[in-house]
Amino acid sequence: MRKYLFGFAIAAVVFSVHSISMAVMVKGEAEYISTAYGRSNYVDYIYTNEGPLVNADSSFQFFYGNADAYNQNGGSEWWYYYQVENFSYTSDDPNVPSLLHIVQAFSFQLAGGLVLSMGYIAGHDMDSSLSFDHNIMGEHEKSWDDSAVNPVKCVLTPGGIAPNVSTDFHDATYDHRLCDDQSAVIFVSSVAPPAFRYSFMQNNDRFIGFLPTPTMPEIAIPEPSSLIMMLSAGSCLLMFKRKK
Repeated sequence: MRKYLFGFAIAAVVFSVHSISMAVMVKGEAEYISTAYGRSNYVDYIYTNEGPLVNADSSFQFFYGNADAYNQNGGSEWWYYYQVENFSYTSDDPNVPSLLHIVQAFSFQLAGGLVLSMGYIAGHDMDSSLSFDHNIMGEHEKSWDDSAVNPVKCVLTPGGIAPNVSTDFHDATYDHRLCDDQSAVIFVSSVAPPAFRYSFMQNNDRFIGFLPTPTMPEIAIPEPSSLIMMLSAGSCLLMFKRKK
């Protein structure tokens, strides 16, 4: 019986190592639902551990870290890309205040201490850019009137309470705003794999959704070399007990 249990342990570990080392590329769309009016906005997202989809150049604005940290040889292992789409409140509905046409901010929660870089990439539409190729079945899309809107600022508070990433699209005069338009591509590079966590966008209303972001795993899994050592030690221990 002990032999079968040990064999099962080896199989489970091998499966875990294979799963961890597997290349991952996930493209999706997160729905954000208004708490006051029940309407929806959306965020296109991509996360991958295959390497950065876009190399850092003049279109990148870093608010945390730099181009070296964003690159694979700078320590980043996972790359996350988000594009906010403001579908709601684009009609002339007299019952909807004018400020509700504007997405003022987009925020989300992540494991901030594991983030190496964060900012935005100007001039990309994730659905038409060959670098992202985000066209997926069933997503909500439209032809936007204007080019993608760059955030005024992005703030990452590594040890802050939720949400600890805040992206603002408006200034004091509301001349710079996200209204019936999409944002520039917001990026994060990290050493942490994804999990879905609470997120929101807001104006005078609040839209609540869940987004895949860098998150510390609840169970730490040793690297392959450590696993091999652990298995070898366990095997020797079993053989020693059997001889006794």
